[in-house]
Amino acid sequence: TKGAVLALTADCRELGFLCGADDSAVYQVNTEDKPQELMQLTRSWPDQLATHPCGLRAVSDGLEVRLLDTEGRPVRVLGEHPSTVAGMAFDGVWPCRTTTESACGR
Repeated sequence: TKGAVLALTADCRELGFLCGADDSAVYQVNTEDKPQELMQLTRSWPDQLATHPCGLRAVSDGLEVRLLDTEGRPVRVLGEHPSTVAGMAFDGVWPCRTTTESACGR
């Protein structure tokens, strides 16, 4: 990354991590390659990160949560939440077969 790491989580599908940095970017980091930028936020820094084994990823920045597909493309924006998103997790019953079918490759 080009700045300080603000958020870090294991990437459930890849051998590596997702990293949110103070340059407003989210990176995929592994042991074999240089960090790859997945997305650049325009409003603020990435606060929270979450991943799902089917490849979905979620990034929060302030009041919004962005859901990304397996390639890092935005699928949906969830928000504006009434306050800053302080934590995220996929609960294990995420419907990967329905509205995000193309994102999960199923």
